[in-house]
Amino acid sequence: MHPAKLLSSLIGSALLGWTGPPLVHVSLAAFTSPIEVRHATLDEAEDPFEVESFKKQLHKIERLGKANEVVFWDDLHASLAATGAPQIALVESVLADFTMDRAQLSLVPNFPSHDPQLYPPGPKRRNVREGTGTWKRVAKELIDNSPPRALPIYYRYDFGAGEIIVLDKDLKKEKRGLLALEFALRGFPIDQDLAEAILLSRLDEKRSFEKEANFFAHDYADLNAKAYDGISLYKVWSHQIPLDVPNVDLRAYAKLIGQTDLPVKISEKVKGAWYPRMSSSLYDYRSHRHAALAAAAHFLQSAPAVPGGWASSANVMHAYYALLGVGADQGSGAMIAAFHDRGAGIATAALDDVKAIGDNAWNAGNARRDELAAGRLKIRAAAIAAMERALASKGN
Repeated sequence: MHPAKLLSSLIGSALLGWTGPPLVHVSLAAFTSPIEVRHATLDEAEDPFEVESFKKQLHKIERLGKANEVVFWDDLHASLAATGAPQIALVESVLADFTMDRAQLSLVPNFPSHDPQLYPPGPKRRNVREGTGTWKRVAKELIDNSPPRALPIYYRYDFGAGEIIVLDKDLKKEKRGLLALEFALRGFPIDQDLAEAILLSRLDEKRSFEKEANFFAHDYADLNAKAYDGISLYKVWSHQIPLDVPNVDLRAYAKLIGQTDLPVKISEKVKGAWYPRMSSSLYDYRSHRHAALAAAAHFLQSAPAVPGGWASSANVMHAYYALLGVGADQGSGAMIAAFHDRGAGIATAALDDVKAIGDNAWNAGNARRDELAAGRLKIRAAAIAAMERALASKGN
């Protein structure tokens, strides 16, 4: 195969088609019926809660007036606590050990495209600003536009920077009341996004893929030296499209990850040697990242819509967590230790452990999953009831 096309082939098959070892053994199908999979994925992939206009509901509360607002917020928090939803205690247990000042959290880090002056030669790259017509076209064509998760995200763990970041620069203290309502109307306790980010920071604390995370976090640039603000190499290279790599990025990869200075003239032989390494790096890093996302999200949620084909692993993860004994009282330490030990292969290893225990493990996992799913319904119902009481009181 022509070396210039080799990376395209590798990305289109080994990386994006997941032809490597699956996250979960095929034998999992014997334990998960289509009905069970549908029940699990309904939580987000076919989210039944996304039928109301949350903005309209929030505006109603904003118009309550000061005195009625105070009564409403007190009623809302008391109502949510009274639900006994397990995710509320799980979130609180994770946040209990969080000592960072939220006001000091960084905003989204800037990872500009790799600089031709650092990895010459190459033409000067021209930035394409986010929101422009060209930017939108590239984002539509080159990024996997899967439906977003139902969980509101204001805090996120950034794998490239290795730190928790805040996405909303105007996230002030006075806005947190409305955030609590937004989360609750979607069936989540306030700060579940922060709790998930904290767990991810613990799962990734060894920074085993720090170099890869940093390299792929940089902005994508095409072969015409156009660099697209905020569209990372990770996002583009993880999409199923034919793709070639500018020589500047190839030199950057060789230097940052391979500690090698490539020659000024990149031959087809050089490409043929380095493209498979780039492909393998992305596969390994992406596997780690997807597994960490799945491990953190399943600790807090019944069936989160995380990438990488993890929907079919929900029952396994809950059974494994039940087996580990993790929870609000015991904490997440055993889960984090298991991930550090098993990494991207955690679901496959977990399946073996769960199968060795048998029905008791599966039953405990199903109970954990169902309690989280029921908890989400309770949270949303409590929020709606609190709103109805507040609006009825205002009417009187």
